[in-house]
Amino acid sequence: MHRTHIMHTVKLIYNPEPRTQTLKETVTFCASLELYTQHGIESYQNSASTLLFTSSRDATLALIYLSNSGSFTPKYISNDEPCHTVANDTSYGA
Repeated sequence: MHRTHIMHTVKLIYNPEPRTQTLKETVTFCASLELYTQHGIESYQNSASTLLFTSSRDATLALIYLSNSGSFTPKYISNDEPCHTVANDTSYGA
């Protein structure tokens, strides 16, 4: 069975840009980790400066929590594209 989820995107706008791509990816990862450990918000990093959320509620709360950063400005990116996942598919191998 395929399930479709709309993922909500928050882009971290860095100013100034980190010196290296690795540093940018690391700062974004740390933001994701902080959201989870301090606020219980689960996110998925899909690029050096983008986090995905499964609900608009989590994305909105993340914007609030991340807006205190001195390294970046979080911005909600409208994302109407669904993300397909396979769950509870018992037909494998049938």
